[in-house]
This record gives sequence, structure tokens and C-alpha cells, in this order.
Amino acid sequence: MNELDDSHSRYALSDPIKLLQPSLLLIEDDPQMGGILMELLEDDYRVHWVTTGKAAIHEFGMNPYDAVIVDRRLPDMDGLDFVRSARREGITVPMLMLTALSSTEEIVSGLDAGANDYLSKPFRFEELNARIRSLLRGYQAQQQSHAIGDWTFKEHRGSSSRRRE
Repeated sequence: MNELDDSHSRYALSDPIKLLQPSLLLIEDDPQMGGILMELLEDDYRVHWVTTGKAAIHEFGMNPYDAVIVDRRLPDMDGLDFVRSARREGITVPMLMLTALSSTEEIVSGLDAGANDYLSKPFRFEELNARIRSLLRGYQAQQQSHAIGDWTFKEHRGSSSRRRE
């Protein structure tokens, strides 16, 4: 893989400010839904879209993410299995299950599998975005930071800040 193929490098080359935005992994196999979500989310987040659970597992090994949006019905695995597997591996990134399955039993199954939130399709984008912001607030509060002199570095977010006096 060359530098231009890496999603984070692509942002660095085109818009370095984009690197300061939270990164989302979108796991959605429907091309129409995935395209719409990408278009709606890309102003506020760095979004990497994959269409299979296998590709998502590979992505976790390659890049850090601040949150994951996972469809329940993927072509190669159930979204529940993806979430369970990630949690067994110690991945603590917040995950929102986004699916057409909306019964109480399905919602409980998703949350019990390890999803932090569950949103049924159809949905309003404003609600999805609010839920993502909520997940990120909780997760970012857990992130470790390291201080060196006037600088504070947040773990894996690629961001830093300097104390002003």
C-alpha cells in the first residue's frame, strides 16, 4: 500500500485540518445507504466506508477509529458477530448498530452483543449525528492524554494542544 492509499494520508495531503476531526468506520453493505451516509457525515468526520465485516476487521488492524457505525446484516457476517468479536479482542471504540431490524428483541440483542447504541432504519440524520456526538463525548473522556511541557497529546487521536498562559 502506498501513502496515497491510506485513508489518513489522503486527508493529510488534501486537508490537514481534517486530521483533527473524529474518525468513523462505517460498515454498510448497501451502496445507496453507504453513499448517502458518507455524503452526510464527511463534513464533520473522517469517514472510512467498508462493505464487509472482514474488511472492517482488517481496518481495525490498520487505522485507529473514534467510533464505528455497523449494519446488522452484512454479506459475510452478522453485525452482532462483528461487535462481539471486536469486544472479545478488547476493542473499546464506541459502536452504533444501524439496522432495519427494530424489534425490542433485536435492539436488546445488539446492545447485549456490545454495541453502545442502536438506531433503527429509517432514521433522521439529525438523530444519527446526535448519537454519534454522544458516543464520541463518552469515548473521548476516556482517552488518555500525556503532558510534555506545555503540550498535551491525546492517545491515538492525532491531536495536541498547548497551554496558554
